Amino acid sequence: MKRKLLLIFVLLGAVSYAANAQLTTGTPSAKKIVIGNRPQAGDFGVYTGISSTDIVSLVGGTATPLPMVNVKYYVTDRLEARVGIDVAAARKWDNGIENSSNAKLSERAAESWAYIAPGIAYHFTKHNIIDVYAGAEIPLGYYGVRESEYDGSSDVKAISSSINPNIGLRPFIGLQAFIADLPIAIGLEYGWTGSLSFGEKVKNTLISGGSKQVTYTPLDTSFTFNKLRAGSTLLGNEIRLTVAYYFK
Repeated sequence: MKRKLLLIFVLLGAVSYAANAQLTTGTPSAKKIVIGNRPQAGDFGVYTGISSTDIVSLVGGTATPLPMVNVKYYVTDRLEARVGIDVAAARKWDNGIENSSNAKLSERAAESWAYIAPGIAYHFTKHNIIDVYAGAEIPLGYYGVRESEYDGSSDVKAISSSINPNIGLRPFIGLQAFIADLPIAIGLEYGWTGSLSFGEKVKNTLISGGSKQVTYTPLDTSFTFNKLRAGSTLLGNEIRLTVAYYFK
């Protein structure tokens, strides 16, 4: 019996010594895992996105997504200045001589718009995984259309034109997730939109010989007026999915 107890104590002592020797002589190691690449003061970013309103409009064929150029600049580690710019213009025309009357006929059409949306955002967290922020944008700009027709047989020129300026305010809250150690973030923004649009009318000018007649037509009806003031307001909200790329 004593031999068995002695053998057990010897075995326990050997195991304890081996374990102690392994823990004291082992070399610990650690591996750093990169989980984000957060922008800091002085960094720039370009971003784009699509909102819930855009998706609904896309189904109806009238989508108006984020402006083509969207830039962010980090004034500090937490304060971000941003601006979106969208400018475009299109022209179409044709001139000819009509066969039967040998009269000059011409048509011209032009469409243009210019929008700028300056804004700021404040980032509440310093985490390099999920970033929470809030801010506001002030979108402003105009949309314009002009069409003209000339009939040389009767010497009549008809011109219709519309310039629709608008201004708005869009406060928002958002979050973005940084992807690994890449300078890329995917985000969601929830915003409230308020806008004022004025000039929602078409100016119709008819020139015949030496006389000129001017009338106005609302955008959504065919009634004509000698004088007209037209506009609209909009209050709503939307969710926007964004993708941003950051650089020095």
